[in-house]
Amino acid sequence: IFIYAPVGLGKTHLLHAVGNRMLEMSRKFRIAYITADKFVSAYVTALQKGTLEQFRTRFHNIVALLLDDVQFLIGKEKSQEEFFHIFNILFDNKKQIIITSDRKPQELKGIEERLINRFEWGVVADIGRPSLELRLAILQHKAQKQRIFVPNDVLRYIAENVTENIRRLEGALNCVVARALTENIPL
Repeated sequence: IFIYAPVGLGKTHLLHAVGNRMLEMSRKFRIAYITADKFVSAYVTALQKGTLEQFRTRFHNIVALLLDDVQFLIGKEKSQEEFFHIFNILFDNKKQIIITSDRKPQELKGIEERLINRFEWGVVADIGRPSLELRLAILQHKAQKQRIFVPNDVLRYIAENVTENIRRLEGALNCVVARALTENIPL
């Protein structure tokens, strides 16, 4: 599965939810969650310390690989080569591979074509920007969670004007609430 969307739309959150659900299904599942930049760092460290086989074994003995922010492999040819081999072993052994990115596979310029091709083998899912209704529901949930009453017209105003991502949406709510509290003015 290849999940893509611009920043702040919940890819990492979704990846964690999938991993947690898998662990709920069976604590015996060995799942590897790693960001692409940490994959690169761990690979470089393994090369330097001569522990490459140990590095590889870490990924070969899992049920699922959850790789976050694959775009950080761009321009890192040796790391891409290693990931290519790990991907193939997991795929051949019918293991689950879930990858997130901030762009479509075809837009990952600087990643080897053979990796792009593999990213497109399975489901390619665009999270997309949240609808007005979803943004409103998120704001209502956040306000409830903080135990703060925010009038619906205020929530709707924020939801209608902050559309690019969830982090900005939450930030706008926090800013409005903080200002109301610090200046002692009604929301």
